[in-house]
This record gives sequence, C-alpha cells and structure tokens, in this order.
Amino acid sequence: MLSDRWISRNDVIPIKDYSFNDFKEFLTFLYSGECQLSDGNIINMVDIAEFYQVNSFKKYCDEYLSKITLNMKNIFQLVEISSKYSLFKMKKSIQNFIIKNFTTFVKSKEFLKADKSIIEEIFTIKSLTAFKQEELFRAVYEWAEYQANIKNEFNDENSNKNDAIKNEMKKFLRLIKFKTMEPRFLTEYVVKITNCDGNSIYGFLQNNSTIEIIETLKYRYSDNGWQNIIYWNTKCKKPSTPCPLKKRDGVEWYLIYFDDGDIGVRNSFEIIHRDYLLAEMIAETDFENTPNCEIEIE
Repeated sequence: MLSDRWISRNDVIPIKDYSFNDFKEFLTFLYSGECQLSDGNIINMVDIAEFYQVNSFKKYCDEYLSKITLNMKNIFQLVEISSKYSLFKMKKSIQNFIIKNFTTFVKSKEFLKADKSIIEEIFTIKSLTAFKQEELFRAVYEWAEYQANIKNEFNDENSNKNDAIKNEMKKFLRLIKFKTMEPRFLTEYVVKITNCDGNSIYGFLQNNSTIEIIETLKYRYSDNGWQNIIYWNTKCKKPSTPCPLKKRDGVEWYLIYFDDGDIGVRNSFEIIHRDYLLAEMIAETDFENTPNCEIEIE
C-alpha cells in the first residue's frame, strides 16, 4: 500500500488517519516483530493492522487484548472491537467474563444501550448451558424492548410496541432453545399499568401468586395515590422469599409490594429498603402518577 504502485517514487506519502507515535510503533513492529502496546493505543493499533492488512501485527494486538483485565466499564467497548476486527483470542477471554458475570452484565444500563453485536457475541458462546435459557431470553427481550423504546418505532400509527420488540428480537429467536424452558415461563406474563391519560408502563412478572392477585385487580381503579406512588389496597402478605430484583440506574418505576402487603408502583427515587421489588417498569411514553390507574396482565 505504500509502494510506487500507488504513488511516484519521490513523492511524500501523508499518513492522515493515525498519530505519529502510533504509526512509528507500527513501523517498529514491521522491522523488529515487536513494539510498545498500551491500553491507551491498542485500539488504534488494531485499526492500523486491519487497514494495512498485516495479519501478524493483528495477532500481536489480539494477544495483548486477550490479557487485558476485563470489567463492566470496558467490556462493552471491547466486545464491539473483538467483533469488528475478528480478534479470536480476545473473544475467548470476553466470553469467559460474560459467563462468570452474566447476571450483572445483562442487568447493566450499558447492556440495554449496547449495539446488536453484544447480543450476537452472547450467542457465539459455546457453553450457553452455563445459564438458563429463561434468563437468556429475558435479557434479550429487555434489550429489545429498550431498543424499541428509544427508536420510538411503536409510536407509528402502522406499528405497535410488540411488533417493534419482535423486529429487534427476530434474528435471535431461532437461537433460543425454548424446549428447555420451564412451561410456566413460556406463558410469559407482562404487567401493564395505564394512567387516566392513557399512558402505560410495562414490566415482566414471574411471581405466580402475585400474578393471580393482579388478575383480580383488573377493571379496578387504583386507590388514591400520593406523590410518586400508585397502589391497590390488597392487604396481601409480602413474600418471605428474597427480593428478586435490586434497584438499578436507568429504571424509573418499579412494581412493588409495600410493607403492608399492598401492591403498587413507586418511582425509583422513592424506593425504600422495606419495599419488595417485583418488576422493573418501562414507560412507552411519558408516564405520570394520576388518579384511577388500571392494572392488568397481558
């Protein structure tokens, strides 16, 4: 690429896309077989290797990347890098990290915002049996729901929320082993709460007893709420089992059991330690607490 096939012998060859130091390290590798790589320059060096089609240098960079300490701050960028440049050694260390940290990985805000290549990376992991297919499906569904929300696809008069989510998921549905799932899970429950303005929030719900309770609340308006709280007076017994969810950034509303056993929705900044979190609730449009909210299982 730097020969006189492209340019006259005595003309200067400008290097516009890479810094002097990075290109110098690249040339050092070409002459000596090694150079100085660092966490600060490695992404640019991989790009140089790809651009100039020097496979030996690309493997050299891949070896360095495979030894980087992975964490929740760098994993998403590195997954995209490994996919873009087909870095096979790095992929193995990434896959090991995902398996060991799967629950934290898929519950992070960065996962919901991630490029589709992140989901594709999960399905390249051979030992998918390391986690349940139900957990995998839920992670992909929540990612697809978030993507549909930010793209606002279902607000089009010719589309709807379910179609938008299916469109995001369709590439991955054939890769999920539905036959291995618990039969109860396949009758997936989505709880929907609609305020008097017609705006709704949605969430997954898997506690069977709670599902039955909510089904009895259909067509019943919420009791008088206050501040950022909506509730239905049920006086049920709050579950004794550990709370299935932990509050996390980026979730605005939660379906909860209140301390007295009532079921309702509380804004995330109002959550207190006694609240038993049942589901993360996602708004399809701006949602506010209003009188006469309705709750149902879809």
